[in-house]
Amino acid sequence: MAVINSEVRIERPPEMVFDSVSDPRSELEWNPKVRVMEKLTEGEVGEGSRFRAKWTKSPLLELEIVRFDRPYGWATHNDGAIAVDLDITLEPVDDGHATILHSRFEAHAHGALRLIFPLLLVSLRREEARNMQLVKRRVEG
Repeated sequence: MAVINSEVRIERPPEMVFDSVSDPRSELEWNPKVRVMEKLTEGEVGEGSRFRAKWTKSPLLELEIVRFDRPYGWATHNDGAIAVDLDITLEPVDDGHATILHSRFEAHAHGALRLIFPLLLVSLRREEARNMQLVKRRVEG
């Protein structure tokens, strides 16, 4: 298991940050490595919503929202060859005019990927740092 903690300051209120990026489909707009993000469940996006997802180097997998608490944050889980639990917390700063987005990315490799996971982790850390800047640009732009 590996944990990557990241954060970024976004010059927008938490409600705006939440509304801009809590729906996993928004990742199609800011992350060039997303190939598929398709909602599988009916109704509004929220806890229990499931998505079919694919990133550049991943197989198709299923992602589920396991926490959805506007405007405080959300969490997702996928159970691919590298299972990922992503937990996002939004902290208001400057009297709610800005937000610190805290990200906890917890990854567990399964099967043969466990052997090369330490090498993949270097790339995952770099991608998470890049993702923080991409989210910031998306929300502030």
